[in-house]
Amino acid sequence: MSNSNPKDVFEGGHPLEINASLLGYVPAKVAHANRALPIGLEGEVLVCAVPKSADPDLGTRLTMELGRPVRVQMVYMKELKPLLMKAYPEDPTPEAMDVVESIAGPAQKTVKPMVEEQRPNEQPIRSATQGKVVAVTSGKGGVGKSSVAVNLGIALTRLGFRVLVIDCDFGLSNVHVLMGLKPSYRLPHVLSGQISFNDALCTGPDGIKVLAGVAGSTEISELTYWHLVTNGVNLDELRSSYDYILLDTAAGIQRGMLSLLEAADQTLLVMTPEPSSVQDAYATVRLLFENKPGAKVSVIVNQAKDAKAARNVAAKFQTFLGLYLTSRANYLGHVTQDRSVEAASKSRTPFVLHSQRGRASQDVQAIAKTLCGASAAPGLGAGLLERLLDKIRAA
Repeated sequence: MSNSNPKDVFEGGHPLEINASLLGYVPAKVAHANRALPIGLEGEVLVCAVPKSADPDLGTRLTMELGRPVRVQMVYMKELKPLLMKAYPEDPTPEAMDVVESIAGPAQKTVKPMVEEQRPNEQPIRSATQGKVVAVTSGKGGVGKSSVAVNLGIALTRLGFRVLVIDCDFGLSNVHVLMGLKPSYRLPHVLSGQISFNDALCTGPDGIKVLAGVAGSTEISELTYWHLVTNGVNLDELRSSYDYILLDTAAGIQRGMLSLLEAADQTLLVMTPEPSSVQDAYATVRLLFENKPGAKVSVIVNQAKDAKAARNVAAKFQTFLGLYLTSRANYLGHVTQDRSVEAASKSRTPFVLHSQRGRASQDVQAIAKTLCGASAAPGLGAGLLERLLDKIRAA
């Protein structure tokens, strides 16, 4: 069955309210897993209220799962959630709903509606023949997300790729600090029109390009990607100049951060073995899949004891993800606990340069090779090969 067009929460033929006579048609587990509340009957067709961000194929999936025709009526999550929790108080999936419960309020408070006319277009941002946009994110702070982004960027540069890192952690920017850089210009200078994007870039180790952010700025902390596009930061226009554009995003579920993940070709989800990190990572990726069902997500386990422990964490995350979502995440690799990482941070030197033979450095280099594996072979054409030769000549 096809979805109805998103309209006002009370439109669609049935009021958004609990209908006790219909609750038996949808088991509690199905209701909570799909966030679907039965609100009406149209002959044999069961009408279920679902969030506006739901998968467009949810109606079809519910039809198959419930064994009867289902039509979905899209409503606002803030209106649906209290009714759903009241209608099905016995939650068979407490872990998942604990996550939804913890994030529902903050997410709605930080979302600022975007005026549609401000969006430049609705065309796909991806281009298979040009550079790849990779967002690096995490469910919570303190997991080493920015460190992974910085060191992965340098590892890719050392493989001969043109790499740009944009510090998109608009509230707690520290990419330039991790690289020991003192940029003359930063993202706010570009957004205000004081300087062009290219002129604001600074050069880091091995020629990596960096657009620095600014810490503690309330003015740009909630910017969305579409705000960036209209103010001089268009990822699509940068693809021809770089092989990889890494976005170091903010941790959490702010609307601005999610819009960047949606704009990226791939999201690298950084987590640690800590249960809270894994749970917060789930919350982030669930929201991403709700907004972009086909998103490509890869998991990196940071601060792992060893490879086996990291794979166990990733496997548990995959199992947990599979219980509640149809979308999947791939395991990209891990970064082992290494004392040299802390020492490198104190000296403001990326650890892939501070201790090149350290375990963490070798792990990041392995992740970089895995990440570019699909593009490395065709990339060894005239452009990349020439840059490799230039590096050899300059050595």
